[in-house]
Amino acid sequence: MGSGLGGLGGWLAERHGWAYPFSLFGLVGIGYAFILAFLLQDARPQSDQGTKVTGSAASKVRFAEACVSLFGRKSFLLAMAFWGLLGLASLGVVGWMPTYLKEQFHLSQGRAGLSATGYLQAAALVGVLIGGIWADRWSRTHQRGRILVPVIGLCCAAPGILLAASTGLFSVAIAGLIVYGLAASFADANMMPILCLVADRRYRATGYGLLNCCACLAGGLTIYLGGLLRDGEVNVSLIFKLAAVGLVGCALLMFFVKPHPLAVELTDTPAVVPTLEEQSMGSHP
Repeated sequence: MGSGLGGLGGWLAERHGWAYPFSLFGLVGIGYAFILAFLLQDARPQSDQGTKVTGSAASKVRFAEACVSLFGRKSFLLAMAFWGLLGLASLGVVGWMPTYLKEQFHLSQGRAGLSATGYLQAAALVGVLIGGIWADRWSRTHQRGRILVPVIGLCCAAPGILLAASTGLFSVAIAGLIVYGLAASFADANMMPILCLVADRRYRATGYGLLNCCACLAGGLTIYLGGLLRDGEVNVSLIFKLAAVGLVGCALLMFFVKPHPLAVELTDTPAVVPTLEEQSMGSHP
């Protein structure tokens, strides 16, 4: 919902200048951060007997050890390449679609911004629910169900963004955006569950931070390259065509990700779950 309403930035900028929406949304974000700081609390870990574990008893997590564990797994490296390439493609679409719609269909800045984000993110809101429910159900009968759902979604999303980038009809472009938003969001709904299948439970937050770092860096590169293309008077639709190719590449990368054979699902399990290493050594009862 927040991403969809982000198109309001263009509408506000038309009336008050670009500094106004940045200042407005920035202040809202700062206020939200204070709310989270005071109200969002971590649940204290518990032992098998239900007693709380003190901080000294909790296992220490060191960044270097986390990196050794994560980067020592082929499936995590594939997941990082997947998430980085997906960030490159998706941020390119989100970043440059308002400009493309404005120039291609001669829209106002406000309408272009709302059209580029509103339809896409409304479809994504539905897509994350479909992708999450589908993966949950399929994973009960197929070990790779969570992995295959994003693969299928991205294979459907690529034609959608190609359609949006190649048509001369505004309604068809919006239809392509809706298909893209709906199908591509299958990956968003399942990335953390997939990470849980390939990474040690102690390092999942570190792993997700590394994945997002890679995706943001790749996405920022796409925005920069788009600017270079515009400076070179190249049609910005080329970005979306390259993004479609990137989505197919993402699907191929994800297809080769394999769950760790000792991965533990966190549904209906005790509060203390043995790590993958502990299970493999048989050190946990």
